[in-house]
Amino acid sequence: MKYFQEQYALKNGHNGPVLATKFIPNQRLVSAGMDSKINIWSLRNTNDTYVISDSQLQYSPITTIDFSTQYNCLLTGSSSGKITLVDLTKGHKIFDYKAHGSNVINQLQSNSNDGSVYSVGDDGNLKVWDIRCSNPLVNLFHTDYPLFTLDSTSYGNKDHYYIYTTGLDPTIYIWDLRNQNSNTNKIKGSKQKNCNPLQKLTTPTHNTNGSTTSIALSPDKSKLVTFHFDNTLTVRSVEKNGTISTKIPVDYNTDVSNMINHKKLCKNHNPGKFLSRVKFIDDNLLFAAGHIVDLADGIDIVDDAIYLANHNNTFIDVDFISDKVASSFIDGNLELYSYNKF
Repeated sequence: MKYFQEQYALKNGHNGPVLATKFIPNQRLVSAGMDSKINIWSLRNTNDTYVISDSQLQYSPITTIDFSTQYNCLLTGSSSGKITLVDLTKGHKIFDYKAHGSNVINQLQSNSNDGSVYSVGDDGNLKVWDIRCSNPLVNLFHTDYPLFTLDSTSYGNKDHYYIYTTGLDPTIYIWDLRNQNSNTNKIKGSKQKNCNPLQKLTTPTHNTNGSTTSIALSPDKSKLVTFHFDNTLTVRSVEKNGTISTKIPVDYNTDVSNMINHKKLCKNHNPGKFLSRVKFIDDNLLFAAGHIVDLADGIDIVDDAIYLANHNNTFIDVDFISDKVASSFIDGNLELYSYNKF
């Protein structure tokens, strides 16, 4: 079954890899990347594109974006360690601040309930921000290894207590934000404090390329997926208390590259080691590197047409809304697909 049909390609918007893409209100798509530009694409008319390229906005590649519904603005994170708030209507910077020193911000996420922001970076820090001020509400955690990715229960859920993160060291850390102030310990050699995680466990990997590039929660918050540089997908069950199962069902551990090998396709789709993201489409369907993966009964690749059409390219970021998926690529282009499940 073919789940997605290519609707159109969004070309010539960027001069380099598109590291981040996000659907925003009023049928628009935002993209950003290595060229430091922010493109706003109209989904009603793909020829109608608004470009924000003010040199004062970013001096470095934009590595991650999200949209704050609370404050109706775009949030960007950059390789220079800055978080910037952008007014998309006027096309200018509201303000910015050094969030992670001079270290790359790998991912940020806006809490749709209270407007706070979570961010992780190469400095190994996970921070929680009130975007109205430049000081973090709390530095939840510091590790000696870069943190590449995060997800939380904040999207569409009033019980927005739990944050999940991992990175170069594929250990998964989970925090309960309700305990952030009472459950802390001082970081050795620093004035900062760490919050003790609710849970800590290591994701099994097949080789030294097993660092995690993406972590994602299913919409119903019952599954947690990690995707790795070695193309391995790992799926875990999430309990009601936010913890994840320490047992992985046999059928819940598969290597996408093995499937590609079986079909005699190129398995090394990410030689540049970009942080390739995955995204849930519904509670059981996942988009991962051009593959549509069904997680209802294990891991089953049910549609690889998008991968086959782009097997010489590198999938980087992905976003989903209603009946559309947008994927960004290393060649500076994006593609938009319509959802044809039924």
